[in-house]
Amino acid sequence: MLTLIAQAAEHASEAASKSGIAAIGLDVKSLILQIINFAILLLILKKFAYKPIVGILEERRKKIEESLKTAKEIEEEKKRMEKIKEDVIKQTNLKSQEIIDQSRKQSQEIIKNAEISAQKRGEQLIKESHAKIDQEIQEVRNSLKSETLSLVAAATEKIIGKKLDSTEDSELIKEALVSVEFKNK
Repeated sequence: MLTLIAQAAEHASEAASKSGIAAIGLDVKSLILQIINFAILLLILKKFAYKPIVGILEERRKKIEESLKTAKEIEEEKKRMEKIKEDVIKQTNLKSQEIIDQSRKQSQEIIKNAEISAQKRGEQLIKESHAKIDQEIQEVRNSLKSETLSLVAAATEKIIGKKLDSTEDSELIKEALVSVEFKNK
């Protein structure tokens, strides 16, 4: 290669001394040698440098395309997962609201049932209390009647001065009680 360059320089000096094309500084022989040198250099570069560089660039281009494709797929998957997440959140919110509504209904129903039960129990207690009071009143009346009968019998005996038999005594007391009850009403 150095010999070619040296020859080209020698030919250039000879061309300077010639006329015609050589007068403008072009030597045909030197030009042909330079074209041949350039072609040889181009072939060497193509074989040893261009193909490996192009191969590396092609490999990088493929990796970049794969990366872009993967990034696009990841972005689509991310969007799909976001949509799924939003749907799950919506469904969860709906279910939780449904559970809350059911709980409210059940608690209202339990409260209503408890109020009804308490009201029925209260009414039952009142009825039992009235029945017990009526029974106690009847017992007091009977006791009072019995005591009154005894007192009237004792008073009658003192007033009349003699003891009446039990039938006469009973009839007299009943008449007195009937007249007293009639006056009280």
